[in-house]
Amino acid sequence: CSSTTTTTDDPTTTTSTSATATSTTTTSTTTPAPGTCYPPVLGQDKDVTDCAGKVPGGTCTVTCTPPYTGDPATYHCVSVDGELTFVGPAVICTSSTSTTSATTITSSTTSETSTTTTTSTTTPLPGTCYPPVIGSDKDTSDCNYVFPPGTCLVRCTQGYTGDPAVYTCDNLVDNFYGTGPDCVSTTTTTTGTRTFTSVTTSTSTGTTVTTTATTSTTSTSTTTSTTTPPPGACYPPVLGQDKDVTDCAAKFPPHGSCTVTCTASYSGNPVIYYCYDLDSGFQGDGPYCVSTTTTTTITTLTTTMTTLTTTSTTTSTTTPVPGSCPQPVVGNERDVSDCAGKFAPNGTCTVRCISGYVGIPTTYYCYDLDDGFVGSGPDCSSTTTTSTFTLTTTTTSTSTTTPVPGTCYPPVLGPDKDTSDCSGHTPPDGTCTVRCTTGYSGTPVVYYCYNLEDNFVGTGPDCKTTTTTTTSSTSSTTTSSTTT
Repeated sequence: CSSTTTTTDDPTTTTSTSATATSTTTTSTTTPAPGTCYPPVLGQDKDVTDCAGKVPGGTCTVTCTPPYTGDPATYHCVSVDGELTFVGPAVICTSSTSTTSATTITSSTTSETSTTTTTSTTTPLPGTCYPPVIGSDKDTSDCNYVFPPGTCLVRCTQGYTGDPAVYTCDNLVDNFYGTGPDCVSTTTTTTGTRTFTSVTTSTSTGTTVTTTATTSTTSTSTTTSTTTPPPGACYPPVLGQDKDVTDCAAKFPPHGSCTVTCTASYSGNPVIYYCYDLDSGFQGDGPYCVSTTTTTTITTLTTTMTTLTTTSTTTSTTTPVPGSCPQPVVGNERDVSDCAGKFAPNGTCTVRCISGYVGIPTTYYCYDLDDGFVGSGPDCSSTTTTSTFTLTTTTTSTSTTTPVPGTCYPPVLGPDKDTSDCSGHTPPDGTCTVRCTTGYSGTPVVYYCYNLEDNFVGTGPDCKTTTTTTTSSTSSTTTSSTTT
């Protein structure tokens, strides 16, 4: 029974579809004639009528009942421990009935997910092996009605992919044993989001205030894929969402190589990774990927103040590859993405300043997993400037660094002094130069490290601030208004 209704009245069109499915089930209970085998009980999708009245040594054909389809199988009437019963292979019957429903709403999108789950519980025939129970992603129907010693084939169910595996039953105590198959989901999910921001203009007596907001559109597309590498292949490196490692799939040691590139919305030069053995996996450095996404907010206040602020922020969280050195934690203004996937004792990486900060990149070292990466810097200064009638520019850099084992601890002297030259020096002849930081002036001084108990000793430098504050006031009998 089905009905369809269509209504058309521009500009809105609505279509409604209705589907009705009718299912009929017939159950028959028959007492077998004395000396004959009891017909097998295999479910309503299988026809066992041909098995009635069969004596030991007799055979019958089991077929699929409509609307199910599948290959027929031959069953044998045998005597097991004095009990007459049928034995035979599994009959796989697939439903040929499908139901589809669709709903359309103007100016809205509705996503519907349809999931079909089939659960089968079968009591094994006396003397047969019990089918293995190994998860809903695996099909064990071929393991029904198998006598020891015997084998069966376990496959992946619909919606999963993987090579079939053979299971073996030697006796009724241990039943079936085997491993696999490794079934991987073939489901992929894509999500899209779009956001709009409006523009507002307001006017008040005596003062005109115009606010312009740039309309921004954000589109997010996320694809989640879980892939298990083929047996014997190297596991693709885990380098963060800014890097594309798809070329590293199905590569085998000792000559496996692949090209790692930056993902969309990031830019950088591709690099080659190498896999020499399965224990170490892929090894390589980079690429250094920089976000190409910039968010800009502009606000203009007529005849009063003009402020221009540009901010670009990239946040990345990466779980280290097993056995690799954890990335150093050195502040939000530094980029440590190059430190992912590096192994002790010869792991090195370059730490740079993120966009919006400037400074000279520095190298960090990983000698063992306990200490992780060690190093200092870089000294990153913000490039953000705010201008009004009062001009004040202040730059503060704070760095916390764990010294390399056996070296002197850098002196802690305050934010006006730069002690970065005091890293990596060993006693008793360790010396370094302490200078005034940006925004301060003074004569550099030398500090000395004679032992690890006292660390560096010295005095100064005397750093004076170079910050200048300017205040401007203007009075006039003539008023000029300009809107930008």
